Amino acid sequence: MSDGLITTTSSEGLQALGSAAQRSWELITGTLCDRLDRDHAAIFAEPVSTHGGARIEWYVPPGCSGRPVPLAALSGPEAEDIRARLAAIHGRILALADQISAQNGAQAGPPTGAQSSADNYWLAEALRNAIEVPDQDAIWALRQDDGSLRPILVNWGRLLDTTRAARGALSVLAPNRRPPAAAAAAHAASALPAPAFPAAETHWLAAPPPPEAPRPWGHWLVLLGWLLLAALIAAVLWLLIAPCGLRPGFLGFCPAPAAATAPALQAEALRAEIAQLTDRLALSERMCLNARKRAEAPAAPESEIADLDRRLQARGAAAGAMTISLVWSGRDDVDLRVSCPSGQIADLQRRPNDCGGLLDVDANYPALIAVEDPVENIHFNTPVPGRYRVQVARLTDVPPRGDLSFGVVLRRAGTPEQRREGTFRGREKRWSTEFEISR
Repeated sequence: MSDGLITTTSSEGLQALGSAAQRSWELITGTLCDRLDRDHAAIFAEPVSTHGGARIEWYVPPGCSGRPVPLAALSGPEAEDIRARLAAIHGRILALADQISAQNGAQAGPPTGAQSSADNYWLAEALRNAIEVPDQDAIWALRQDDGSLRPILVNWGRLLDTTRAARGALSVLAPNRRPPAAAAAAHAASALPAPAFPAAETHWLAAPPPPEAPRPWGHWLVLLGWLLLAALIAAVLWLLIAPCGLRPGFLGFCPAPAAATAPALQAEALRAEIAQLTDRLALSERMCLNARKRAEAPAAPESEIADLDRRLQARGAAAGAMTISLVWSGRDDVDLRVSCPSGQIADLQRRPNDCGGLLDVDANYPALIAVEDPVENIHFNTPVPGRYRVQVARLTDVPPRGDLSFGVVLRRAGTPEQRREGTFRGREKRWSTEFEISR
């Protein structure tokens, strides 16, 4: 069983398109499922913000499976097939956005029971923004068990800050389209018949007046204007390029060197002071964060400790030099994974890692063997000092969902037990916390 993580990206250097509500994954995928089909909605990976929004984790949408592969890792024919399928999907989503924008165009009177023009424009803009990506690195594919591929996008709804005048990599897969407003105006103009007006006739009561003779001095005025402009440009260039000592008359004034360099020195001093204050502020924030995270959690009641020991013993959990356990109540499928200080993962995949972590108890999967008192456990034979990031994922996808409370417990020989409490509310799926191991 995989937790569905595709990749983790940084929001630095990217420009998010539209408002936060327009970038809602539920809004985009729900609209496409209702108006097109699930295949169109399945190209958008599900984003989960971490570290205060500085980084984004992208997950495979519920109901999809496969091994994520970046576009650059595909062979030539496979990459061209993914691009062609994305170009077709891109065109259909753009057509849907144009259709939504024009929904109120043919209505008479105020809308009753339907979205207003402003709502339709807002939704159409959200769809157009969603199919924009910053570059080709945002295009991935899911390789199915039978070897087939299906496209999927990360960093959707975003562009590079340095290319605001150009659209994203996905837009170049389809031909340019006129803006919806211009297309609608052109369509309306072609649908209406041209009004029939009688051709205007000109009747002269006498002979037409002779054309005005050109004035011979007009050309000289134009030439004089160009000469004045050339002289003005030459004067400006002379003032900008010539050294001050070579300028004649009152233009030969040279400012004192100290007066010229004083503003530059003051600006440099201000920049150095700002950098020093910024470093002090960052150091203070890190000290406060470390002090808060190192604070010991309140001791758990004896009944909770005994219940956790009973569950671990009943499931045959291993007791290493350090253990991190996840405990909850009910038949929900909840998964536990831990990132070592180096970034390597200890989870159900049993991947090798440098902190000796291994998940030895997995609960409530498949649903036929689910229990009411589940527990998951990862033991570490050779834990290393540093920061361990614990991630909890709720995998059950059968609505409606209620709130689900759980606890994460860290145990090490010779140190007090640490416990963190968490709750999934409604349709929440991801939760994380961190433990600092000093020795």
